[in-house]
Amino acid sequence: MIQKKSTLPILAVTLLMMACFCNITLPEKPIPDRILEANDEYEVLWTDDAISGCDFDVPLVAIPGAVFFETSTGMSLSTPLGAPRLKAVDSLTGESLWQIDPQSRAAILVAQDAILYRAVLGKNAEVTAYQADSGTLLWKTQLPPRTNMPVSMYFAENKLFVSTANDRYFVLNAQGEIITERNRQAKIYLEVDGILYLQGAAFKAIELASETELWQVHTDGYAFAPVFDTGTIFLRDGYSSLIYSIDQSTGKVNWIAEQGIYSNLFVDSKRMYFIDLDGYLVSLDRDTGIELSKVRFSVPFDLDNPRTRGVNNCITGDRANNVLVMSFYDNKQILAVKIMKP
Repeated sequence: MIQKKSTLPILAVTLLMMACFCNITLPEKPIPDRILEANDEYEVLWTDDAISGCDFDVPLVAIPGAVFFETSTGMSLSTPLGAPRLKAVDSLTGESLWQIDPQSRAAILVAQDAILYRAVLGKNAEVTAYQADSGTLLWKTQLPPRTNMPVSMYFAENKLFVSTANDRYFVLNAQGEIITERNRQAKIYLEVDGILYLQGAAFKAIELASETELWQVHTDGYAFAPVFDTGTIFLRDGYSSLIYSIDQSTGKVNWIAEQGIYSNLFVDSKRMYFIDLDGYLVSLDRDTGIELSKVRFSVPFDLDNPRTRGVNNCITGDRANNVLVMSFYDNKQILAVKIMKP
């Protein structure tokens, strides 16, 4: 009789080796699920243990009625961190709509109308498009060789704009065909009406045809991927925790607010939302930058833990239904709340 050897000790050794060589800290005591303390701003709709951390720009995205995110299947010897799983849930109830198991992990998700776009990690990155209501694959485009990890992705004018870690920039049409490729010593975010919006030593707008600089805004350092929304750019500075509101056409700075931000920014028609370092869900008036509300989470963040370095919480929203959806770097929770004062 041949006894089958258990793979559990090997898996444990594999995880330990990855922790040592990849600077990964193995999980510590589980963090309890968070709720918001008693308030009249938000009502908790649902919570689920399905995701972990915000390693890139926006791994949580939403359209009316649905939220999309990436999680992992169970660990195995071949996939010690778990294989990727892409899921869609109802934004109001948290009920599962569909799930698929892609082969590679995503760096960024973008949802626009009825389509979900996914930029994939890897030595040779790719972009895929899925039908948002079913998860059906519409197309897959492999980016050219020696293209580094995608670091930002935007949708505008029926095109997709992808910028990579080695300053390569691609424009894809609605069918997934690469129609433009650029290579600059700057991170290009978006190209609208013949104008490039990019980040170098400053955040700039450049007229593409003449290469004329139209305006620039100096920030204190590295900037996270900005939010472009109805003629306004919202920019989060990476070092000073400043938030800039910039007129997209003129470059005029509408306002600057200093906040201890610990997430990406989500903006709706009246407010901006984010999670701060002190463990609060914060909202600002999008037109003035004035703080409107600040509600504490039930469990604070351990800022002294080395696992927190370089990792953020995530926030997105279903604007049509006044729903905010959040995930946290230190547990697997997704929390959805209804905005009671939109």
